[in-house]
Amino acid sequence: MANASTKAVQLDVTEKRRDDTSIELEYRVMNGGSEPIYLLDRPSRDVHGGGMVVMEQFAHVMFAEPDVVRIVRGILPLPLDHNVARRAPTFLTKVEPGQTVVRSLELPVPLREQRSYYADDEEPSGAKRKVSKVRFELAYTELRPGMQIRERKLDSGPEMVLDGHWDPPYQRVLAATIPIAPTELQLHSEPFERASLVQ
Repeated sequence: MANASTKAVQLDVTEKRRDDTSIELEYRVMNGGSEPIYLLDRPSRDVHGGGMVVMEQFAHVMFAEPDVVRIVRGILPLPLDHNVARRAPTFLTKVEPGQTVVRSLELPVPLREQRSYYADDEEPSGAKRKVSKVRFELAYTELRPGMQIRERKLDSGPEMVLDGHWDPPYQRVLAATIPIAPTELQLHSEPFERASLVQ
């Protein structure tokens, strides 16, 4: 288990389960502050024919030297090599003062690089790395001047989303690194931007 804290917010990450088909990570966020915080951990995608769904088990997965796989939940910059008409919203999880929220994330093995706006490789590059650490990065924010929390109604129920304009940082980042058994990571074909979370 690894933990990271930013002021009064604490992140704990553990590997809950592992077998031949998948790895399950559990992350806990404890809000020890006096105001609510909002995790940017509910990515979405458009549905053919209209509408939108939350991708409960999606995270950005990217390699980092020398043997790290970054598992990222939050808002990445739009790719420079893509013409993106609209950014799909990342919905929020509210964590009240004194509350701890627990979420799990299951990823198939072998691990595969993926991130928003890049299609899965139809013909994988064949490039692979062995990784022995997970760096889990999670974005959050408190409510700040110029920021609004709006409700969006989906077929699955109401979701909260950020709106407005506010001073940097756009989002705050928690990170925790844990060791894992050596695991194969399939690299995405190039070009592929292994970006940091927007700040």
